[in-house]
Amino acid sequence: MLEHGWSSPTLQSHCIQLPNGGHPLGGMLQPEGHSRFVITEDLGLAKIHRECALMSAIWRPTSSHDLGIDGQIEFLDEGTVVSTGLILAVQSKSGASYFQRVDENDILYYPERKHRTYWGRIPLPVLLVLYEPDSDSLIFASVKPQLHNVGPIRVSRNSVFNQSARNELLRIAREDVEVFSPHEALNKFHRIKLERGGGRVISGIEFLLASVDLKSEHFSLRMCRITSVFDLLSTEASFGIGSRDYEYIFRCCLEFEGLRLADSFISEFNEVWFGLEMVPDITVPLSQRGLSLMEYLWNHLPEFLSLPAFAHLGFSKIEDLGHKITDFSQQESDRLDRSDRIGMEPR
Repeated sequence: MLEHGWSSPTLQSHCIQLPNGGHPLGGMLQPEGHSRFVITEDLGLAKIHRECALMSAIWRPTSSHDLGIDGQIEFLDEGTVVSTGLILAVQSKSGASYFQRVDENDILYYPERKHRTYWGRIPLPVLLVLYEPDSDSLIFASVKPQLHNVGPIRVSRNSVFNQSARNELLRIAREDVEVFSPHEALNKFHRIKLERGGGRVISGIEFLLASVDLKSEHFSLRMCRITSVFDLLSTEASFGIGSRDYEYIFRCCLEFEGLRLADSFISEFNEVWFGLEMVPDITVPLSQRGLSLMEYLWNHLPEFLSLPAFAHLGFSKIEDLGHKITDFSQQESDRLDRSDRIGMEPR
């Protein structure tokens, strides 16, 4: 252990003495860079602790042997000491260096492979919280929905970790327990089949391409979007809609809702589909899952979309067919908006 009376001026110039009570190390001498790192880390953890208290939650730090989780947040019923049973695991990173990699409004964090593996295995939703000392602020992101991507974890600057974020954090604690696999989700849509005239078979993948507006990041259930796919399939001037078509739409909608790819729309869907016996006109924002699923689909389109059903259109590249489906469905939706018709249609 270093004594106060050392004689090395070189070592002395690179060390500072922390005041007693300022840190668990008390008056022990530490290299200046190390002490700044420790203090910044402690400031970040203290900020998390404070914000948890303000949002009726308990911050429970990891006492030792941190393998990639700095602590847990357990939520209480507001105004009580009764636990909701909802818990988040938290990985905290503090310091300006974590805010240097930026893509538009997102901070990019590149975790080590061992942390990715650990986060995927732990049976809790995992939250990444970044602390910026200059602004004394925290931002956060749910980790598990992003683990499928080998790239960075994206943390939006708009996702501020404070008491106003309680509802969003509760949603994450409820929903993001399991690692979401876009590949497995797309396989579920791919297994939903519909045979139209001439033996042409499509799957739920065409439904996704027609119903998701990536520019606005919304799921748009509109009959005109679905019939735009049927129109592309047809070689005739007109075509009919039958019970198998409605079953196809119904199964795709249930899969979309069940996978939580967008804000929940099941109540409105059931009211219109069963109550009014009409195809609803519903537009809801995509969730992070929905965005990651569509990104994965476009990056692996040849695996899920095939040309034969649309061979009469003359496309030689899958990507061109995919863009044709999305562009044509958007054109039909825009045309409906310019008309006096409502979006809902009888079944």
